[in-house]
Amino acid sequence: MPVFKTIRNAARTAVIGLLCFSVSALAAGQNDFRMSATDSSITNPIATGEGLFSYCRSQPEEPISAIGFGVCLGFIEGIVKRDAMLPKELRQICLGESTEWGDEYQVVVNFLRDHPKNLHLPGRVLALSALSAAFPCVA
Repeated sequence: MPVFKTIRNAARTAVIGLLCFSVSALAAGQNDFRMSATDSSITNPIATGEGLFSYCRSQPEEPISAIGFGVCLGFIEGIVKRDAMLPKELRQICLGESTEWGDEYQVVVNFLRDHPKNLHLPGRVLALSALSAAFPCVA
């Protein structure tokens, strides 16, 4: 899966850039990058499963779509890494030793595709549900 390794670097760069933008805007006291407090899809395009699914279906071969695809991969990697930082007894995702990086992406995309009625729910909830079901932690 060489495409995933290339896109992983782009995703990390995109996530770091977004974090830097958010921190600098908050530090400067500028909240105008938030268009509406009631419409989270404006400030966070992957806030819902629908938005996340849209980004994850982007084609990495097309330059503009590669950004969306990278955001999807970075989002999924962030959920996995956040879970790994929790104490062992609280973890919900336990990747096996044979798990490859692109496997997590496939699990989330398949889950979103197979549960279209849930796409209105938060993307992070759906991704965590997919990953914890596919990679459960056994006590």
